[in-house]
Amino acid sequence: MLAPDYAAGHEVIEAFKQSFGGAGGEIVGEVWNPLGTNDFAAYLTQIAKANPDFVFSVQTGTDAVRFMQQYQQFGLKDKYPLASWHEFGNSLNTVPAGDASLDILSVLNYSTKLENEVNQKFVAAYKEKYNETPSVFSVEGYDSGQIIAKAVEEAGSKEAEDLIKVIKGMTFDSPRGTIKLDEKTNNPIQDFYIGKNVKDENGEIVQEVLYTIPQVTMPETKPGS
Repeated sequence: MLAPDYAAGHEVIEAFKQSFGGAGGEIVGEVWNPLGTNDFAAYLTQIAKANPDFVFSVQTGTDAVRFMQQYQQFGLKDKYPLASWHEFGNSLNTVPAGDASLDILSVLNYSTKLENEVNQKFVAAYKEKYNETPSVFSVEGYDSGQIIAKAVEEAGSKEAEDLIKVIKGMTFDSPRGTIKLDEKTNNPIQDFYIGKNVKDENGEIVQEVLYTIPQVTMPETKPGS
């Protein structure tokens, strides 16, 4: 496991450990890099020495791009399958990383390849307007707008107290699938998708959905607490 040494990195790795270890997996190495790492050589050398069955990495933004590219340059891509969180399947990182991002497995709450009518219309309209493929953040922004518009319409008001009442428990159709806002935690109850980065018929790197985890609900308390 390789992750940046800050709060989000530790949270993801902790969750991975609980699930992977609980399923009988053995962790043979754990490495932490600082945010803003430009050269991953020392960490990649440690991975090679550990000789694992696969690598799970957490990186963000340009760190994710650099890591994917250097992972390929060091010859590790063909030896040790790479799995990660959403950043390694997000088009904001796969596009600049190029072919180095191919075949990486990740978990996202959205893929442009989802075959629902809302998503197909959304992707077509987004590409027409912006001349690029929507990212995870594009969809989350779109859904935020949907929630606001629907809440104002249902409440007949723009006052916060009135909007909160109709937002709790709201259900709506998103490009990422049907979403319900949890009345207890206010988190979205939504599908998550395990996918692999592949090239589509247009040569774009997209996440091919391999498995759907339906209607994931965030726990009310921290797992393991």
